[in-house]
Amino acid sequence: MSLLNRLHGARWCPLRQQRRRCNGVRGVFAAATLNRGDLVLSVPLRYCYITQCCSPHDLGRSSASSFETVKGMQHLRRCNRGVALFPEAWMWLQRFSADADTDHVSLSCTISCEAAPGSMSAVPTVMSLTLSPVEATLATCVALRYFYAHALHLSAAARVAHRIGPPPNVLSDHFIASLPFEDYLQWGLESLYSDSSSAEAHLCLEQLSCNLRDAILTHATNAEFRFLDESPSLLDSVILTSLYLVRSRVLRMPLLSSVSSKPDSSCSVFAPGLDALNHCGASPAAAAVVSAAQRSVVVRALRHITRGEEITLDYRQTGGGIGERSPRCFQTGSLLGRDEICMDDDCAARYLIDVPR
Repeated sequence: MSLLNRLHGARWCPLRQQRRRCNGVRGVFAAATLNRGDLVLSVPLRYCYITQCCSPHDLGRSSASSFETVKGMQHLRRCNRGVALFPEAWMWLQRFSADADTDHVSLSCTISCEAAPGSMSAVPTVMSLTLSPVEATLATCVALRYFYAHALHLSAAARVAHRIGPPPNVLSDHFIASLPFEDYLQWGLESLYSDSSSAEAHLCLEQLSCNLRDAILTHATNAEFRFLDESPSLLDSVILTSLYLVRSRVLRMPLLSSVSSKPDSSCSVFAPGLDALNHCGASPAAAAVVSAAQRSVVVRALRHITRGEEITLDYRQTGGGIGERSPRCFQTGSLLGRDEICMDDDCAARYLIDVPR
C-alpha cells in the first residue's frame, strides 16, 4: 500500500496489508472500524486507465465495438490522455489504436476448440479473445519496464545513457516493483489451467503476446533490439505474464454521471491500489465506482467493517453483491451484461459518490 503515498490526491482510511492466517494470501485489512458508506479508498483518475467504456446506447453491440470504430477509439483516447502512471503509455496507445497511421497490430485472436466429450455436434466450437488497445498498451509498458530493469538488471543510469527502454520514473518503477512477476515466472502460467476452456484462452493470449512482441521489435531502437533479440524466450515470457497481470487487474464498475439527468453507465478500469483488495463473491466488504463528479475511483464500505477485518470486493460486480439479505445497490441491469445501471438514490447519494465534506 506504500504506492498510495505516491498518488497525489489519493485518500484512504487506516489500512494495513498483511497475510491471512488461514492460507497466507496477502490482503488489505481495516486498521479501524468502518461504517456502511465510509470511504475506504479514493484514487484520482489521472492515475487510472479506462480500458473500455459502455453507455446505455451501446446495448446489443459487441464488447469490442467501443474501440473498433474511429469514433469509439477517439473517445477511448480522450479518456486516457494525460494519465500519469506510465508516461510512455500515450505513445503506445496511438500505435495500438485501430485508426493508427502505422502498421496495424492485431489485438484479436480466434482458435478452434476441441469438441466436448460426448458431443454430437460436427461443427467445431470457436473461441475468440480481443484485447482493448489500452490493455495492450499497459501490458507493453509493464513488460518493457520489467524486462530492462528487472529481467536484464540494467541500471537506470545505463538505460538513460544508451536510451534503452522507457525513461526511469519513480511512480512507474515503484508500481512495477509491486507486481508479483517473480511468482508468475517461477511457477509458470501453464500450471494455472486445469480445464480445456482455460487452456484455450491461454493459447489466445499466447498469440496476442506474440503480436505485442512484434510491435515492440518493430519500434525498438538498434540498442534496444540487440537486448530484445538476445533473450527472445525471456521476452516472450515477460510479455505473456504482463498480459495476465494487467487483465487480472482490470475491474468492471459503475461510472456515475456528474449530470443528474444523464443515466449512469459502466466502464472497465485499471486503477493502482485496487489490485491489493481480494475478491469475495459471498459478502464483499466494499464496492468501487468511478465518480465523474470527483474524477476518482472511489471505494466505500458496503456494510459495517470491524477493525482487523479484511476489505474485499466482488470482482464480478464491484458495485453490488452484498448478500441476499442486504438491499441491492442496482435496481436493474448487469455490469457483465453491459446493461444500463440504475442506482437507487440512497446508495448513489450517500454511499458510493465521493462527496467532499
